[in-house]
Amino acid sequence: VDESYLRELIKRLNERNFDDYDNNRAMEKEKFLFTYKRYKRNPKFRRIVCRAYNNCCAMCGISLDLIEAAHIIPHSHIKGTDSINNGIALCSIHHTSYDNALVYFDENYYIYINNAKLKYLTKIHQDFGYQKFNSLQFKKLVLPKDKSLIPNPDNIFIANNIRGIS
Repeated sequence: VDESYLRELIKRLNERNFDDYDNNRAMEKEKFLFTYKRYKRNPKFRRIVCRAYNNCCAMCGISLDLIEAAHIIPHSHIKGTDSINNGIALCSIHHTSYDNALVYFDENYYIYINNAKLKYLTKIHQDFGYQKFNSLQFKKLVLPKDKSLIPNPDNIFIANNIRGIS
């Protein structure tokens, strides 16, 4: 196949794709295969963490089938493990907020809003709903009664440093 023919074919395909987009026509779904490496996870981690917290968010107390097992030190970090002392049950909102460093907790289990993150969100006009969000969480984490199941303060310290909170 000659190169000029290929260029013309690509040009027509690009124009057709642009026209499809421009006319709001439904585009065909395409499947892609992605391969990546990730650390092996303990399949019991979620069950153990959620059970320890009675399937309730440690930050706000809700359940509503929204509870996830969050890693305190991210699993991808060299010190991140699937141990109960590196886990906490959070609702999907608080889990995402924690992973994105909007909300965090200290070694005494007090919950805080990351003011640097909030300032950034305000700067980019993404702070709508902050007052509502801030009213959702408790002042302190609700922890398991069994002290052997509570987060390790050393893990909290490391995690906060990883997330840029000192």
